[in-house]
Amino acid sequence: ASARAKLEEVWSKEKADVRAALLATLATSLSSNDEPFLERALGDRSVNVKGVAEDLLARLPHSAFVARMIERAASVVQKAPAAVSMWEKVKSGFGTQALKLLVEPPAGEGSGARARALVQLVAAVPLSYWRSHFDARPEQLFDAARATDWSDPLIEGWTTAAVRQHDATWAQMLLERAAKSLTSEAKLSLVRALPPEAVMQHLRGAAPDEWPIGAMLEQLPMPWPRDFAADWLRRLQRAAA
Repeated sequence: ASARAKLEEVWSKEKADVRAALLATLATSLSSNDEPFLERALGDRSVNVKGVAEDLLARLPHSAFVARMIERAASVVQKAPAAVSMWEKVKSGFGTQALKLLVEPPAGEGSGARARALVQLVAAVPLSYWRSHFDARPEQLFDAARATDWSDPLIEGWTTAAVRQHDATWAQMLLERAAKSLTSEAKLSLVRALPPEAVMQHLRGAAPDEWPIGAMLEQLPMPWPRDFAADWLRRLQRAAA
């Protein structure tokens, strides 16, 4: 609270880049008490300041901002009406039909602007919303997204949300299913949401040219398990040979 009070004192006197940097410091002890100030920052004339405010408010699951994003998401991403062919029923053993999504991104000038708006919207929504609203597991939602014309912004938004919310289940799923399309930076951010055991599992089969191996190893607590350390020693010896 004292940090926020000091920030409010100098807020109007600082330049945009300084305001954005100062606002970001609230992340270290973010609480619902910061919400009113962050809501005001959403109206800042600087795009960077607005972006920081949105990022911080999205980390407060019970904030008014998140509630607004959930309401918008409900109108933007919907479950497609049930229409299952006999062939689909046969393939699924007459069980539950595959989830299908209808996606109508927020309005914008051009598909690029609409895609960016969709990423920001999806990233601000709690991941628990998607599971409860669609009664679907993360992998089912991922597969349904892949079948739409807006799969990339949906997956990018979920990736940002998994990192923000430190959700290991979503992070694991995205690393398994979207690894080829993720940047090294995105992979590392998702890895940080995983427990050490899951990180080690990824590292056992990780290709050096596809994964940020060194940075991933740095995420593991020391000392490493004996079998894992021995495996990496052998890999280093083979690489040096």
